[in-house]
Amino acid sequence: MITFVDTNVLVYLFDADVRAKKKQALACFTELTLSGEMLLSAQVLQEFFVMVTRKLDTPLPLEQAEQVFSEPATLPVVQTDTNLVLRAIARQRSIGFSFWDCLPASRC
Repeated sequence: MITFVDTNVLVYLFDADVRAKKKQALACFTELTLSGEMLLSAQVLQEFFVMVTRKLDTPLPLEQAEQVFSEPATLPVVQTDTNLVLRAIARQRSIGFSFWDCLPASRC
C-alpha cells in the first residue's frame, strides 16, 4: 500500500532532541523505502529542507542538509497542480479528511 509521508517524519530523522520519535521515524522510513511504498510531495521536500536548516534546536549546516536531502529526493514525489488540488477538494468533501491529507492521495 502506498503511504504518504509527511514532513515531520523526515525531520525526526535528523532531530537529536526527540530520540523516541527519531527511532520510530527511522523504522518507518526504512520499511517504506525498502518496500517501495513511500510517497512524498514537493511541498514535504521543501518543508523538510527549511525545517532541518532553520527550525531544529541544532540546525544542520546547509551543506549537510543538501546531502541528506538527496536520499528523500530520489523517492516518488507528487507534483501539485490544479487538477490535483481539485481532486483533493472533492476527496475532502467525500471522506472528511483534511485537505492536506487528501492532497497526495488524490494523485490516483
